[in-house]
Amino acid sequence: MKQLIVFLLFGTFLFAKPFIPQDLNRTLLSLEQDEASKAIASLLQKVQAQPNNLVLVEELATLYIETAKKKANVSYMGYAKALLAPYLKKYSNNTTFILYQVDILQYTHAFDEALALLAPLTTKGAKEAKAYLMKATIYEAKEEYAPALRACKQLILRSSALLSATCISTMQSHLGKLEESYSLLEKVYAQNKQEQGSEQVWALTSLADMAYRLNQQEKALAYFKEALSINPSDHFVLRRMAEIYLEKKRYADVKTLLNAYSFVDALFLRETLAKEKLGENIMLEKERLSAYLKGLTLRDETPHQEDLPYFKALGLL
Repeated sequence: MKQLIVFLLFGTFLFAKPFIPQDLNRTLLSLEQDEASKAIASLLQKVQAQPNNLVLVEELATLYIETAKKKANVSYMGYAKALLAPYLKKYSNNTTFILYQVDILQYTHAFDEALALLAPLTTKGAKEAKAYLMKATIYEAKEEYAPALRACKQLILRSSALLSATCISTMQSHLGKLEESYSLLEKVYAQNKQEQGSEQVWALTSLADMAYRLNQQEKALAYFKEALSINPSDHFVLRRMAEIYLEKKRYADVKTLLNAYSFVDALFLRETLAKEKLGENIMLEKERLSAYLKGLTLRDETPHQEDLPYFKALGLL
């Protein structure tokens, strides 16, 4: 059996360096060299030279987390976690460091642990909007919409009208108020298109989700396309669009949409199914997906729930 190799070995928590195995066939994962990697290496050197410069530490943690999300590569979250460990111990009440840790835990689906860290940051009177937003989205991921809605309501005086309306409408749409929530968010979004891109994207993806649940698939696709015009590499948007295209048997559109994102396993999975439906030979693609599943097993992990139907459709589960 292939032996599990830990790709990143840490001599200390702070200054992580990549481990290069003598036998490359035993490597489960490697990180490519690109602009993000170069920026990380540069920042890491600066932090190593100035370990008490918290501004640099925050910049590096942010870069690790953003890179993990952009590349859908959890290894960078491991780097961020290792970087933050000694600082969380030394500055246990530092809100910024705590929120970084919550972000990491949320990304790796350690929801209860993340909520426990957020608890003291979301007490009555707390001003940190990001903490309430994270709390709401974690409860949403757990499909616990009532506590998510309570957290959203705390955003009303702490964030923009678009952010609070998106949060509240999203949760209410799962609590028996789908049509009303959809109508409200449409109006609020139309009046607040000047807000920052990330807020617009969340509003658009929420509108798309509501439209889809109202059996308005073309409207949902239109909202997703508008979201992509703001952030062309949003993996969630790409995944949901691909799923709708698959439902509508628009397999060529799936290939066109996902062609540049084969490095993201969830998107590669959906593209592979589209290729099979088009009659293409997908032997190599299935081998890669099988290796991915074996890697999950070695790490004592399971596929995401939303991926299961596509693995089953390909006969891999």
